[in-house]
Amino acid sequence: MDRLYNIVKQIDKNDENVNILLTAIRNLGQQLQSLQRHAASFDESQYNSSATQLQAELEGSIPRIQDNLVQNDNLIQRMMDLFFELDAGPHLDKLSTEFGNYQQVHLEKRDLIDGYNHEEITLETLVASWPQDNSIKQLSSEIDELSALFASSGL
Repeated sequence: MDRLYNIVKQIDKNDENVNILLTAIRNLGQQLQSLQRHAASFDESQYNSSATQLQAELEGSIPRIQDNLVQNDNLIQRMMDLFFELDAGPHLDKLSTEFGNYQQVHLEKRDLIDGYNHEEITLETLVASWPQDNSIKQLSSEIDELSALFASSGL
Protein backbone atom coordinates (compact mmCIF):
# COMPACT_ATOMS: atom_id res chain seq x y z
CA MET A 1 0.00 0.00 0.00
CA ASP A 2 2.91 2.33 0.72
CA ARG A 3 4.16 1.98 -2.83
CA LEU A 4 0.74 2.90 -4.20
CA TYR A 5 0.59 5.87 -1.87
CA ASN A 6 4.06 7.09 -2.91
CA ILE A 7 3.20 6.82 -6.60
CA VAL A 8 -0.05 8.72 -6.11
CA LYS A 9 1.75 11.45 -4.13
CA GLN A 10 4.33 11.86 -6.92
CA ILE A 11 1.58 12.05 -9.56
CA ASP A 12 -0.21 14.65 -7.44
CA LYS A 13 3.01 16.66 -7.11
CA ASN A 14 3.53 16.58 -10.88
CA ASP A 15 -0.06 17.68 -11.44
CA GLU A 16 0.47 20.59 -9.02
CA ASN A 17 3.58 21.58 -10.99
CA VAL A 18 1.51 21.58 -14.18
CA ASN A 19 -1.15 23.74 -12.53
CA ILE A 20 1.53 26.23 -11.47
CA LEU A 21 2.86 26.32 -15.03
CA LEU A 22 -0.65 26.87 -16.41
CA THR A 23 -1.14 29.78 -14.02
CA ALA A 24 2.19 31.22 -15.19
CA ILE A 25 1.07 30.83 -18.82
CA ARG A 26 -2.17 32.69 -18.05
CA ASN A 27 -0.26 35.49 -16.34
CA LEU A 28 2.35 35.75 -19.11
CA GLY A 29 -0.41 35.82 -21.72
CA GLN A 30 -2.10 38.66 -19.88
CA GLN A 31 1.19 40.54 -19.66
CA LEU A 32 1.76 40.07 -23.39
CA GLN A 33 -1.74 41.34 -24.17
CA SER A 34 -1.20 44.35 -21.93
CA LEU A 35 2.12 45.04 -23.62
CA GLN A 36 0.43 44.87 -27.02
CA ARG A 37 -2.32 47.27 -25.88
CA HIS A 38 0.28 49.77 -24.71
CA ALA A 39 2.74 49.25 -27.56
CA ALA A 40 2.53 52.90 -28.58
CA SER A 41 4.04 54.00 -25.27
CA PHE A 42 7.24 51.98 -25.86
CA ASP A 43 10.00 52.57 -28.34
CA GLU A 44 10.16 49.79 -30.92
CA SER A 45 13.28 48.03 -29.64
CA GLN A 46 12.01 48.06 -26.05
CA TYR A 47 8.64 46.67 -27.16
CA ASN A 48 10.24 43.97 -29.34
CA SER A 49 12.60 42.94 -26.56
CA SER A 50 9.80 42.67 -23.99
CA ALA A 51 7.44 40.86 -26.37
CA THR A 52 10.17 38.40 -27.39
CA GLN A 53 11.02 37.68 -23.76
CA LEU A 54 7.38 37.08 -22.79
CA GLN A 55 6.80 34.87 -25.83
CA ALA A 56 9.92 32.81 -25.04
CA GLU A 57 8.75 32.31 -21.45
CA LEU A 58 5.31 31.24 -22.71
CA GLU A 59 6.74 28.75 -25.18
CA GLY A 60 9.26 27.45 -22.63
CA SER A 61 6.44 26.40 -20.30
CA ILE A 62 5.01 23.78 -22.65
CA PRO A 63 8.07 21.46 -22.60
CA ARG A 64 8.03 21.62 -18.80
CA ILE A 65 4.36 20.61 -18.78
CA GLN A 66 5.20 17.78 -21.17
CA ASP A 67 8.02 16.62 -18.87
CA ASN A 68 5.56 16.37 -15.97
CA LEU A 69 3.07 14.46 -18.12
CA VAL A 70 5.78 12.02 -19.26
CA GLN A 71 6.77 11.47 -15.63
CA ASN A 72 3.11 10.74 -14.88
CA ASP A 73 2.97 8.34 -17.85
CA ASN A 74 5.77 6.36 -16.24
CA LEU A 75 4.16 6.53 -12.80
CA ILE A 76 0.83 5.39 -14.24
CA GLN A 77 2.57 2.39 -15.77
CA ARG A 78 4.20 1.58 -12.43
CA MET A 79 0.83 1.86 -10.74
CA MET A 80 -0.80 -0.46 -13.29
CA ASP A 81 2.00 -2.97 -12.70
CA LEU A 82 1.46 -2.68 -8.97
CA PHE A 83 -2.30 -3.22 -9.30
CA PHE A 84 -1.55 -6.36 -11.31
CA GLU A 85 0.97 -7.48 -8.70
CA LEU A 86 -1.55 -6.93 -5.91
CA ASP A 87 -4.04 -8.96 -7.94
CA ALA A 88 -6.58 -6.10 -7.76
CA GLY A 89 -9.05 -8.01 -5.62
CA PRO A 90 -12.35 -6.64 -4.38
CA HIS A 91 -10.58 -4.45 -1.82
CA LEU A 92 -8.94 -2.58 -4.70
CA ASP A 93 -12.03 -2.13 -6.88
CA LYS A 94 -12.69 1.40 -5.70
CA LEU A 95 -9.01 2.28 -6.17
CA SER A 96 -9.09 0.84 -9.67
CA THR A 97 -12.15 2.93 -10.51
CA GLU A 98 -10.55 6.16 -9.25
CA PHE A 99 -7.33 5.28 -11.03
CA GLY A 100 -9.27 4.73 -14.26
CA ASN A 101 -10.88 8.16 -13.83
CA TYR A 102 -7.45 9.73 -13.40
CA GLN A 103 -6.07 7.93 -16.46
CA GLN A 104 -8.92 9.29 -18.58
CA VAL A 105 -8.23 12.87 -17.50
CA HIS A 106 -4.50 12.33 -18.03
CA LEU A 107 -5.17 11.24 -21.61
CA GLU A 108 -7.27 14.37 -22.17
CA LYS A 109 -4.31 16.46 -21.00
CA ARG A 110 -1.97 14.60 -23.35
CA ASP A 111 -4.39 15.19 -26.24
CA LEU A 112 -4.47 18.92 -25.49
CA ILE A 113 -0.66 19.14 -25.48
CA ASP A 114 -0.53 17.14 -28.73
CA GLY A 115 -3.12 19.46 -30.26
CA TYR A 116 -1.04 22.47 -29.30
CA ASN A 117 2.19 20.89 -30.60
CA HIS A 118 0.50 20.11 -33.93
CA GLU A 119 -0.82 23.69 -34.05
CA GLU A 120 -4.41 22.45 -33.96
CA ILE A 121 -5.21 24.62 -30.93
CA THR A 122 -3.81 27.86 -29.55
CA LEU A 123 -2.11 28.31 -26.22
CA GLU A 124 -5.18 30.17 -24.98
CA THR A 125 -7.41 27.23 -25.96
CA LEU A 126 -5.05 24.79 -24.28
CA VAL A 127 -5.15 26.72 -21.01
CA ALA A 128 -8.92 27.30 -21.15
CA SER A 129 -9.63 23.64 -21.97
CA TRP A 130 -7.28 22.12 -19.39
CA PRO A 131 -9.35 19.70 -17.27
CA GLN A 132 -9.65 20.51 -13.60
CA ASP A 133 -9.76 17.20 -11.82
CA ASN A 134 -9.50 15.91 -8.28
CA SER A 135 -9.46 12.17 -9.01
CA ILE A 136 -5.81 11.79 -7.94
CA LYS A 137 -6.63 13.43 -4.59
CA GLN A 138 -9.64 11.11 -4.29
CA LEU A 139 -7.37 8.16 -5.06
CA SER A 140 -5.01 9.29 -2.31
CA SER A 141 -7.92 9.43 0.16
CA GLU A 142 -9.06 5.95 -0.87
CA ILE A 143 -5.53 4.59 -0.28
CA ASP A 144 -5.47 6.26 3.15
CA GLU A 145 -8.80 4.63 4.06
CA LEU A 146 -7.70 1.24 2.76
CA SER A 147 -4.37 1.47 4.62
CA ALA A 148 -6.21 2.30 7.85
CA LEU A 149 -8.56 -0.64 7.28
CA PHE A 150 -5.63 -3.00 6.69
CA ALA A 151 -3.81 -1.67 9.75
CA SER A 152 -6.84 -2.09 12.02
CA SER A 153 -7.54 -5.60 10.73
CA GLY A 154 -3.93 -6.72 11.06
CA LEU A 155 -3.48 -7.38 7.32
